Amino acid sequence: MIGTTVWGLVAGAAAVGVEYLYRSMDRPYWHYLPVLVPVQLVISYSIYRLVTAPRTSLVDALIVFTFSTAVCRLFVSVVVLRDHLGWSTWVAFALVVAARVVQAAFGR
Repeated sequence: MIGTTVWGLVAGAAAVGVEYLYRSMDRPYWHYLPVLVPVQLVISYSIYRLVTAPRTSLVDALIVFTFSTAVCRLFVSVVVLRDHLGWSTWVAFALVVAARVVQAAFGR
């Protein structure tokens, strides 16, 4: 599971980084294509490695990617952007964390 976690974190961090860039752009997105295209390739390759990892089902990969992306989004929202998150967001995050804990504790 270590390999899948690393690939999930790479894909999640890259995806959230692009989302942050979209949110903070001051010009149209096509001005940023030289940055966005390589990052999208990194995301795609990381998801490919995540999905094709040995003994990892598609649902396992989805949970790992969702967890990684949620952690990165939470960090960017709270620390970088200083957004106020509602209680429903925290409950949803707790459910994603619970899914990852159950997967790690009772997985194959």
